[in-house]
Parts: sequence; structure tokens; C-alpha cells
Amino acid sequence: MRDTSDIDDRVASKYYSHMFNETLLPRRFPIGKEKIVTEASAEDLRRFYDTHYYPANMHLFVVGDIDPQEMVQLIEKVYGPEPMQPRTGGRVSPQPAVGLMHTWPMRGAKLVHEFYQPPAELVAEVRHSQLTAFFMSMTMKEALESNNKYRHIFEEFLDSLVGMALDSRSQEVRSQLGDPPFYSLDWSYLNSPREGCVLNSLTVHGEARKWQSAVVSAVNLVSSLVRFGLAPTELQRLVLTLMRQFELDAEQYETQESSDVMARLQECAEAGDAFMTPVQRLQLFQQVLLFVCIDFICKT
Repeated sequence: MRDTSDIDDRVASKYYSHMFNETLLPRRFPIGKEKIVTEASAEDLRRFYDTHYYPANMHLFVVGDIDPQEMVQLIEKVYGPEPMQPRTGGRVSPQPAVGLMHTWPMRGAKLVHEFYQPPAELVAEVRHSQLTAFFMSMTMKEALESNNKYRHIFEEFLDSLVGMALDSRSQEVRSQLGDPPFYSLDWSYLNSPREGCVLNSLTVHGEARKWQSAVVSAVNLVSSLVRFGLAPTELQRLVLTLMRQFELDAEQYETQESSDVMARLQECAEAGDAFMTPVQRLQLFQQVLLFVCIDFICKT
């Protein structure tokens, strides 16, 4: 708790308060409340454990070079004797399975966002002597949607190309100028089950003294991309670059760290996304690319 009491935490708190003000998120940070932490007793911890930590209230993920049947037998041996309900009494019945994970009944406050409604304050500003750089983030919230359909692959393909184009053009602007207006210009589209929404953000990073020129340059760059799109040669270069990245990921599939696979699996399970291997992603990308090429030829 003390480690997080710095300027970065203050900026994050301000961001949370602005973006999620209509929810409980700004007032329910995961670290908890200091009074509860300092006054917790051993009996409190045991009671919390007995109330929440039992197999029917958990998900177990296993990734590695294992025999699935042997692992299932081991899991049943270890967890089979454990109670299926809270040790403190009461009954929590799981809901029907949806996708990879059960949809458990909500026992806490539900996050209710006001999507597509402008906040009471359009701009939130943080100033501090320890902040030596300038950041501006323009963010829009959207409702969560699981990525499990063919069209999501197509949208991801387009998002990747736009992000790559934006990155390439911003680097070109910085390399052409001896004193570039900004350090970086980033676009992110984040599916965040923890916050219960999608965050679509465009962030400009630069020197504090040049914040105005940084914003103008960033807006001009993005506006040009929106207005004129990609030149055929630029599009071809980006597609080939993206294809090569998918190919490299597929080639290195057998050497992936189990922890990386685990992280991706948990992300997909939490968001309801389809879990794919790098080989499957490459094959789908090739199908999407073929569809786009055929559609382009038919229209021309």
C-alpha cells in the first residue's frame, strides 16, 4: 500500500475517477482499505478462506507437457476430498457452463457503466512537480463483446493494420525532424473484463513544454490517416509485415513458455474469447486475407 502511494498512483487514481466515476471502481481499489488490513486477525483470515476458497468456487488452469488423463486423475485425487460448498455453511450453486468457464452468481456490487454518454467533466487534468513529461489520453468506453466469431478476426486484422500504420507514420515524423513534437503516439483497443468494458484509447507522449505542438501534430497525423486511408504500397508492406509476424509466431509455437500460454488462456477464458494457437491464428489470417483480396478483385 505504501509502495503505491506515489505520483503514478495518483495519476492512475485520477484516471479511474474520471473514466469510471459512475461505478464503484474508483472507490474499491484491489489493495483494500488500510483499516481492514491492519486490524485483520488470524481468525478473520481463516474465516475468509473457509468462506471463499473451495473447489466449486475456483477455476484450475494447467498448461505444460503433460498427459491430460493423468492430470485429470491427479486433480481428482487432490481436490476430490475437498468440500463443494463453503466450509462456513451456506450454499453457492454454480450456474450452467458458458464457454470455457462457469458464469458464477454475482456476490458483490455489479459494475454499471454509462456507455456512449459524455462524462460530467470532459477533461481530467493532473499537474505535479514530479511529472516531467506530458501525456494526453483520449479514451472512449464501449460494452464488452467476446471475440469468438469470424468477423472478430477480420476486425482484429484491420485494427492491427491501422495500429501499425499509425506507429510507422509517427516514427517517420519523429525521424524527419531534429526536434520532434512528441515522443510517441499510441493507439490501444483493450478488452478489459476486470473493468467490465472495452477501452479505446489514443495516447500522445511528449515533453511538457511542447504539449501544444504534440497535440496538433498527433491530431493532424490521425486525421490524415482517417481522411485518406492507406496507399496501396503502404498497405501491401503492412500486410506482409503482419503476415511475417504471424508466421514467426507459428514457427515458435512449440518453444512457447508455458507461462505465456497460461496468461493468454486465462485472458480468453475471462473475456469469453476463443482460444487459438499461433498456427490457427495464421490459418485464419490467411483466410481473411484471401477473402479481402477476392472482394477487392470483384469490386474492381
